[in-house]
Amino acid sequence: MWLGKSSIVARLFDKAAAKAQKWIEESWTRERLKDGGVTSASNEASVVLYGDFGDSQRVLLTGDAGVNALTWAANYGEALQLPFQRFSFVQIPHHGSRRNVGPTILNRILGLT
Repeated sequence: MWLGKSSIVARLFDKAAAKAQKWIEESWTRERLKDGGVTSASNEASVVLYGDFGDSQRVLLTGDAGVNALTWAANYGEALQLPFQRFSFVQIPHHGSRRNVGPTILNRILGLT
């Protein structure tokens, strides 16, 4: 599956939106993160690692995974009945890039609403 690169217009819009968002305050009750981020095919091929070290010590390492890779990992984890939402440590993909995560997948993995 090729996710492709964004057009010049889309990149210009993203830059303008990023500048505008600097003026909008973000808080625990006002979230600016949106669904629909698109990242590169190589990011979507990142390895997502789940580790269970006993005594409720669970970690999730996501590398540079995008929303699709995180969704595929969550689907697989649920099929294996892994206990998501109870992590000791979660590494958010690509330093928390808005293109790599969105509220829907974060809520699914972390169990927040």
